[in-house]
Amino acid sequence: MKLVNTANIRSMLRAAGSATRAELAEQIGISTTTVRSLLCGMQANREILAGGQDASSGGRRAERYALNPQRFCGAVFYVGGLLVSQLLTLYTTPVVYLFLDRFSRDAFAEHAAAQPNPATLLP
Repeated sequence: MKLVNTANIRSMLRAAGSATRAELAEQIGISTTTVRSLLCGMQANREILAGGQDASSGGRRAERYALNPQRFCGAVFYVGGLLVSQLLTLYTTPVVYLFLDRFSRDAFAEHAAAQPNPATLLP
């Protein structure tokens, strides 16, 4: 459940740009205490940054959180599907057949060596 809630927070922050704890809790449908706990963990991993504070509405000013843009730098490659499957089959099938051929020749040679020679059996 923690992973699902963390993923929901990430997607909310990605969509909104930044949000407060109360906004995240309201949008995701979890308590502000759970949001605070998850945000603390995400800050410890440097996934998110505290992005300043909202204007005061009479009480303590709400802190805004945003995704750390340097944390999510990278590329994702999807390796799969029919093409990759066919390439793997194309390159691994000959290797398997060569191995089996060599194994069968070696096994046949050992079997033939273990059999007595019929020419030496005659008196």
